[in-house]
Amino acid sequence: ALSPAITSSDITITAWFKASPGSAGGTVASIGDSRAFGLGIPGVDAGKVVAPNSGNAAKSSKDYRDDKWHFVAVKMGSGGVQIWVDGALDGNSSTVVNLSGTCCTLLRIGYGQEGGWGYFTGTVDDVKLYNESLTAQEIHKYYAEGAPKHMLAVK
Repeated sequence: ALSPAITSSDITITAWFKASPGSAGGTVASIGDSRAFGLGIPGVDAGKVVAPNSGNAAKSSKDYRDDKWHFVAVKMGSGGVQIWVDGALDGNSSTVVNLSGTCCTLLRIGYGQEGGWGYFTGTVDDVKLYNESLTAQEIHKYYAEGAPKHMLAVK
Protein backbone atom coordinates (compact mmCIF):
# COMPACT_ATOMS: atom_id res chain seq x y z
CA ALA A 1 0.00 0.00 0.00
CA LEU A 2 1.15 3.48 -0.78
CA SER A 3 1.84 5.42 2.41
CA PRO A 4 2.97 8.95 1.60
CA ALA A 5 4.96 10.70 4.28
CA ILE A 6 6.81 13.95 4.65
CA THR A 7 10.49 13.17 5.12
CA SER A 8 11.73 16.74 5.16
CA SER A 9 11.36 19.54 7.70
CA ASP A 10 10.12 21.79 4.87
CA ILE A 11 7.43 21.46 2.20
CA THR A 12 6.00 23.57 -0.59
CA ILE A 13 2.42 23.27 -1.83
CA THR A 14 1.57 24.95 -5.13
CA ALA A 15 -1.76 25.43 -6.90
CA TRP A 16 -3.63 27.57 -9.37
CA PHE A 17 -6.89 29.01 -8.08
CA LYS A 18 -9.67 31.34 -9.17
CA ALA A 19 -12.40 32.86 -7.00
CA SER A 20 -15.18 35.33 -7.78
CA PRO A 21 -15.55 38.66 -5.96
CA GLY A 22 -17.52 38.18 -2.77
CA SER A 23 -17.12 34.39 -2.77
CA ALA A 24 -16.90 32.64 0.57
CA GLY A 25 -13.23 31.59 0.24
CA GLY A 26 -12.24 28.37 2.00
CA THR A 27 -9.37 25.89 1.91
CA VAL A 28 -7.45 25.58 -1.37
CA ALA A 29 -5.27 22.70 -0.12
CA SER A 30 -4.25 21.18 3.18
CA ILE A 31 -1.70 18.67 4.36
CA GLY A 32 -2.25 16.88 7.65
CA ASP A 33 -4.42 18.33 10.36
CA SER A 34 -3.82 22.09 10.46
CA ARG A 35 -1.27 22.84 7.77
CA ALA A 36 -3.68 24.33 5.25
CA PHE A 37 -3.77 27.37 3.08
CA GLY A 38 -6.70 29.06 1.52
CA LEU A 39 -8.54 32.29 0.90
CA GLY A 40 -9.69 33.98 4.07
CA ILE A 41 -13.35 33.61 4.82
CA PRO A 42 -15.55 36.75 4.77
CA GLY A 43 -15.07 38.82 7.88
CA VAL A 44 -11.73 37.14 8.58
CA ASP A 45 -9.00 38.19 6.13
CA ALA A 46 -11.56 38.08 3.31
CA GLY A 47 -9.98 36.94 0.06
CA LYS A 48 -6.38 36.99 1.30
CA VAL A 49 -4.22 33.90 1.00
CA VAL A 50 -3.65 32.69 4.57
CA ALA A 51 -1.28 29.90 5.69
CA PRO A 52 -1.45 27.98 7.86
CA ASN A 53 -5.05 28.78 8.63
CA SER A 54 -4.51 28.55 12.38
CA GLY A 55 -2.22 30.26 14.85
CA ASN A 56 0.07 33.11 13.82
CA ALA A 57 -0.49 32.78 10.10
CA ALA A 58 1.18 34.44 7.15
CA LYS A 59 -1.21 36.50 5.02
CA SER A 60 -1.05 37.96 1.54
CA SER A 61 -1.34 41.70 1.05
CA LYS A 62 -4.54 41.73 -1.01
CA ASP A 63 -7.86 40.11 -1.76
CA TYR A 64 -7.46 37.67 -4.68
CA ARG A 65 -11.18 37.11 -5.29
CA ASP A 66 -11.08 38.83 -8.67
CA ASP A 67 -12.27 36.07 -11.05
CA LYS A 68 -8.71 35.66 -12.41
CA TRP A 69 -6.36 32.70 -12.19
CA HIS A 70 -3.57 33.04 -9.62
CA PHE A 71 -0.60 30.79 -8.90
CA VAL A 72 0.15 30.30 -5.21
CA ALA A 73 3.14 28.61 -3.61
CA VAL A 74 3.14 28.15 0.15
CA LYS A 75 6.39 27.16 1.81
CA MET A 76 6.06 25.79 5.37
CA GLY A 77 8.46 24.28 7.86
CA SER A 78 11.39 25.02 10.09
CA GLY A 79 12.04 28.40 8.44
CA GLY A 80 8.49 29.68 8.97
CA VAL A 81 5.85 30.29 6.33
CA GLN A 82 6.11 32.11 2.99
CA ILE A 83 3.25 32.87 0.61
CA TRP A 84 4.14 33.47 -3.02
CA VAL A 85 1.40 34.66 -5.40
CA ASP A 86 1.94 34.92 -9.16
CA GLY A 87 5.70 34.44 -8.78
CA ALA A 88 6.29 37.10 -6.10
CA LEU A 89 6.61 36.88 -2.32
CA ASP A 90 3.41 38.32 -0.86
CA GLY A 91 3.38 37.31 2.81
CA ASN A 92 5.43 35.59 5.48
CA SER A 93 5.52 34.61 9.12
CA SER A 94 8.28 33.33 11.38
CA THR A 95 5.90 30.73 12.80
CA VAL A 96 7.59 27.33 12.62
CA VAL A 97 5.30 24.63 11.23
CA ASN A 98 5.95 21.17 12.67
CA LEU A 99 5.94 18.60 9.88
CA SER A 100 7.22 15.64 11.90
CA GLY A 101 5.53 12.36 12.75
CA THR A 102 2.20 11.42 11.28
CA CYS A 103 0.87 14.98 10.94
CA CYS A 104 1.17 15.14 7.23
CA THR A 105 -0.09 11.97 5.59
CA LEU A 106 -3.39 13.34 4.30
CA LEU A 107 -3.55 15.78 1.39
CA ARG A 108 -6.89 17.50 0.77
CA ILE A 109 -7.68 19.64 -2.25
CA GLY A 110 -10.53 22.13 -2.08
CA TYR A 111 -11.52 21.16 1.46
CA GLY A 112 -10.15 21.38 4.97
CA GLN A 113 -11.59 20.71 8.40
CA GLU A 114 -9.35 23.25 10.13
CA GLY A 115 -10.91 26.33 11.68
CA GLY A 116 -14.27 25.80 10.01
CA TRP A 117 -12.96 26.81 6.60
CA GLY A 118 -14.59 23.94 4.77
CA TYR A 119 -14.96 23.76 1.01
CA PHE A 120 -13.25 26.22 -1.34
CA THR A 121 -15.74 28.28 -3.34
CA GLY A 122 -13.92 28.72 -6.61
CA THR A 123 -11.80 26.67 -8.99
CA VAL A 124 -8.55 24.86 -8.13
CA ASP A 125 -6.12 23.34 -10.63
CA ASP A 126 -2.71 21.70 -10.79
CA VAL A 127 -2.04 21.18 -7.06
CA LYS A 128 1.46 19.89 -6.29
CA LEU A 129 3.19 18.94 -3.06
CA TYR A 130 6.97 19.17 -2.88
CA ASN A 131 8.94 17.46 -0.13
CA GLU A 132 11.30 20.45 -0.02
CA SER A 133 11.38 24.21 0.11
CA LEU A 134 11.34 25.50 -3.47
CA THR A 135 13.66 28.37 -4.35
CA ALA A 136 12.38 31.72 -5.61
CA GLN A 137 13.68 30.79 -9.08
CA GLU A 138 11.77 27.49 -9.07
CA ILE A 139 8.55 29.20 -7.95
CA HIS A 140 8.80 31.80 -10.71
CA LYS A 141 9.61 29.07 -13.26
CA TYR A 142 6.51 27.05 -12.32
CA TYR A 143 4.38 30.20 -12.44
CA ALA A 144 5.70 31.11 -15.90
CA GLU A 145 5.17 27.56 -17.19
CA GLY A 146 1.55 27.43 -16.02
CA ALA A 147 0.54 30.96 -16.92
CA PRO A 148 -0.25 30.37 -20.63
CA LYS A 149 -2.54 27.48 -19.70
CA HIS A 150 -4.35 29.74 -17.25
CA MET A 151 -4.64 32.67 -19.70
CA LEU A 152 -2.27 35.03 -17.90
CA ALA A 153 0.41 37.29 -19.29
CA VAL A 154 3.71 36.79 -17.46
CA LYS A 155 6.13 39.68 -17.41
